Amino acid sequence: MVAINLLTVIALFSDDIRVIFFRIRSDIYFDILAMTMISLFCLEIYASCKVVEGYYRSFFMYLDIVSTLSLFFDLQFIFAKAFQHSDDEGHEDS
Repeated sequence: MVAINLLTVIALFSDDIRVIFFRIRSDIYFDILAMTMISLFCLEIYASCKVVEGYYRSFFMYLDIVSTLSLFFDLQFIFAKAFQHSDDEGHEDS
């Protein structure tokens, strides 16, 4: 439980930390971190459905699913190309 809570805090702030403190070439490491968190959160949702009585089809299950799906917006390799403007093509790492 403590590990999932720690991962939740990391998920909340990792993209902001990436943008503020790291260069573009570090994005792959944050993508790996985000994919790991998505996997662990999916595993937690599955385990909670099996173990916690009343969790399956509850409001909290759907809340967990939506919050886990929102982590896909942190994956740069998916959304960098989708939101790239034509004037950004020559952009280099500073």
